[in-house]
Amino acid sequence: TKITGTFLDDAADSEIQAFYLVNPTTGAHSVVATHSGGGSPDAGLMVFSLYNVAQTNPIGAVDLLTATGVADLNNSIITQFANSWLLQGVETDSGASVPNFSPDSGQTEETDSIGGSGAGDYVQAGYYRATTTAGTYNMDLTDTDAGQSNQVIIEVKVVGAATTTS
Repeated sequence: TKITGTFLDDAADSEIQAFYLVNPTTGAHSVVATHSGGGSPDAGLMVFSLYNVAQTNPIGAVDLLTATGVADLNNSIITQFANSWLLQGVETDSGASVPNFSPDSGQTEETDSIGGSGAGDYVQAGYYRATTTAGTYNMDLTDTDAGQSNQVIIEVKVVGAATTTS
């Protein structure tokens, strides 16, 4: 199920999309992404697997941020639930040869990578943090290469106290 997404159709063609799958069967699964929009964007794929999340209406607050030439990707989200997960995906066409994101306090990096044929193609990264109460949480990143960026933050409702991510 698609949650949200954005596509910047310009010289860099930058895109980020977010989807979820509730309660898949046990075992290995394939994730296939096919771009059908205009242009030919740089592409990467991140998958978060969560345990003990709500099986009905698992998605709370959602926020998108698009920026060009901005080093500080300051973004906050107002959560709907206490003890939820915040998942953050960011993609940038920055001219970097290595990922150069510095996350805000409280965020944990899940993944980062650079793709394409060389420096300047794209960088993607994924972060998460646990909330304690419903309210405002900052999910800020500093991109030392300040390129064109897309960012999505998704709140996932947790059931029970034990949560894991992989």
